[in-house]
Amino acid sequence: KSDTSTGCPRLTLVGCTKGYDVSCCDSKECSNGEICCFVNSKCEIKCMKPDENGPESPFSKDKETCMAYAKPPKK
Repeated sequence: KSDTSTGCPRLTLVGCTKGYDVSCCDSKECSNGEICCFVNSKCEIKCMKPDENGPESPFSKDKETCMAYAKPPKK
């Protein structure tokens, strides 16, 4: 585990009613030093290069929780 607890873009108040495009659940699934980030401005959970100014911690959930993000919310 690296000692940087941040590096992901700041979360915005976007409501992703169609769910998220999920390509990773935690940074172990990423390569090339990328981390898994919850990018709700784009409704994505994806690997990306850490941003040294990014205030958010990397996304890290179990697969089940993760896939719940991918589905549209239940009415």
